[in-house]
Amino acid sequence: MPGPAWQAFDASSRGEFAVLLIDEVDKTNPGFDAFLLRLLEDWTFRSPSGDEVKADPSKICVVLTSNGRRALRPEVLRRCQRVHIPLPERERLEQIISQIAGIKIPQKLMDLVIRLGQAISQEDAEAAPSPKEMALCCVDLLALTDTGEHKSEIWRAVAASWLVKGPDGAKVIDKAARYNWAKALKAEAGLETTASGDQNSPYGKGGITLLQQLEEKVAREE
Repeated sequence: MPGPAWQAFDASSRGEFAVLLIDEVDKTNPGFDAFLLRLLEDWTFRSPSGDEVKADPSKICVVLTSNGRRALRPEVLRRCQRVHIPLPERERLEQIISQIAGIKIPQKLMDLVIRLGQAISQEDAEAAPSPKEMALCCVDLLALTDTGEHKSEIWRAVAASWLVKGPDGAKVIDKAARYNWAKALKAEAGLETTASGDQNSPYGKGGITLLQQLEEKVAREE
């Protein structure tokens, strides 16, 4: 049975308007780029049975979505009009995160994860997390809390795997946050309890004011 690409190409060749959505293309194997290149350059591809499937480029629109987990080949990107979709307003963002997570997320943990995401975005917009990645980060951190895991390197690795696209995620967050964010996450997830203004606070001697300053900085730059 013809797949979505075949159906869309076939429809356009018959004079019908068609839209082909290739969702989360960054999750594909790098070898998929060669297929995409031919698709967008020649508007043709071969089916598994060897048939050549052609499209009328004036009748079809191909939409690629990506969260930036993998960079597409430059020659593919040159054939695309790129649109960056910013995060929704704060209230809506919290609703989306809660809905995706499917469990109750402590408000302070959600606040911290969102603030970290904003800080990462200021350093590198391409590396910043999506709402889904923020939600799954919260879920995994709460799961770590349930296991009683205290090792900071594990908390850093888990959080960075969701919050930063690309290598050296923990170092990216170190640069963006400039405080002991792993300890802060443990505190807000309920694993450790520390007074925000105390000398041992993960936010430093200034306590939560560092996070407030970060939020104000993001608001000013927006």
